[in-house]
Amino acid sequence: MYTYNNGIVVTITGTHTEGSKTGIAEWGTTRGGQPFTTSITQPLVIRQDCLFRLTAGQVQHEQHGTTATTTFGLNADGVATGCPGSGTYYCKLEWKGLNNNVRSVVVAY
Repeated sequence: MYTYNNGIVVTITGTHTEGSKTGIAEWGTTRGGQPFTTSITQPLVIRQDCLFRLTAGQVQHEQHGTTATTTFGLNADGVATGCPGSGTYYCKLEWKGLNNNVRSVVVAY
């Protein structure tokens, strides 16, 4: 979806639904025969007034009992930030394995 707010704003969502799971953007089967889904759980937002950078959103990938969630538009501490323009954005990647061990990392993008 395109809107205008201090410049062009592009908002991306997943449009597919399977059962109770909504916002699916990609789905299928891996080369190993395992089903997967990738959902946009919070709309991805790209803003012109932030130099056409990805400023917010969340994507979740699920496959064979594991889940990886990436949250965009954060500062170095992993907290949601505004539009720094030329500053650095960070994303937080959190993943949960088969034995429910949770790991996370915050990285610049």
